[in-house]
Amino acid sequence: MRDRTLSLDERLVGKLLRFLLVGGGGALVYAGLCTLLVERFPDIGFAISIGVHAMLIPVIYIAQSRVTFRNGGTSLAELLRYGLLQIVSITVSTGLLVRLVTDSRLVNLVVFMAIAATASVISFVVCNVLVFRAPGDVDLPSKPGPAATSDQ
Repeated sequence: MRDRTLSLDERLVGKLLRFLLVGGGGALVYAGLCTLLVERFPDIGFAISIGVHAMLIPVIYIAQSRVTFRNGGTSLAELLRYGLLQIVSITVSTGLLVRLVTDSRLVNLVVFMAIAATASVISFVVCNVLVFRAPGDVDLPSKPGPAATSDQ
């Protein structure tokens, strides 16, 4: 009988796929809600976009916590780190998109997809290393403390 213990690479790939699935589901909900609300209230599309995204941050945070990172709980500190990450990601992505937009629909689509893919990978790494820290996770390298001496 073969040992079916998953390697670190297999676990990371599985976690990345769950992360993309949860994030993709959140993106679909975001797009659907924004579409419905902007049809009803076309003059406040920008506010709708920000409001829907803000509303979804805690929902997607809980889903990522339980489905992707499987840490079994939630904490205010994690939620705040996740929310900050989302705000930074949206700000940088939007800033890049506004600067790179062209008159070509195809070029714009490629640019948006590249920005979204890059933001997703960076978000995954930050979530994995800083936001969702499981109790047994290895700590990030820190400053070395004073060396112990054995001159006694």
